[in-house]
Amino acid sequence: MKNALILTRFDPKNDPRPRRMIRWLRGISTVTVAGDTPVLSRKGDIIPLGIPGPSLPMKENARILATRLKYVLLGRDPLFLLVPGLLPGADRSPPLEEKSFDLIVSHDLVLLPLAFRIKKGKSKVILDAREFYPKNFDDQLVWRLTSKPLNQYLCRKYLRLCDRVFTVSEGIAEEFHAQYGVLPEVIMSLPEYHALQPSPVDRDHIRIIHHGWASPSRRIDRMIQVMDYVDDRFTLDLMMIPGKGRAW
Repeated sequence: MKNALILTRFDPKNDPRPRRMIRWLRGISTVTVAGDTPVLSRKGDIIPLGIPGPSLPMKENARILATRLKYVLLGRDPLFLLVPGLLPGADRSPPLEEKSFDLIVSHDLVLLPLAFRIKKGKSKVILDAREFYPKNFDDQLVWRLTSKPLNQYLCRKYLRLCDRVFTVSEGIAEEFHAQYGVLPEVIMSLPEYHALQPSPVDRDHIRIIHHGWASPSRRIDRMIQVMDYVDDRFTLDLMMIPGKGRAW
């Protein structure tokens, strides 16, 4: 395999799964990274695509969200909203169309249309499905109105076209199989191996830590409330990654 493409919506410097994939593939191929302001610049091409998300101004994200809602309500195919370069007002096509890749790995469902648009000949397409996308933010009304129908559409149209689908857990794999007839392979999101020697737990001082994205959908407030029901031996630390509003 000579050329591989990694499609990612977010910066792989802060996103472990695409970062590891990039590292693995660099040992056997030339790697191109394309997505939202990727910064890994060693041994490969870096192509920012201007994908809707944190890097775009709030006004632009709001315009895209409003257009998406209009198309969903009208029952029209909003696929152009998902392909960078085809967004309303865009004046150029993605630069990736001029390239040829043996392997294309998409780290988000919404990038699959782009993957298949630039796929040529016998190139393979892999989706790393880190969520069950049709229910990703079901607790949010706006998301259910705008993103849920598109995610369902993309799953129906593209999952069976992928050469491989990966996901993070058996439960998500089973749900994709039940709903869309595709059984992903499970690659768990585990840290690198370290030969650690854990220290014994102090029964009189039990520290709990939560590390992750500060998203209301994760209901971290409930974890905090639980601390009212335990004794003084327990403490809770929150190591949070700041969240930003997203139209996608």
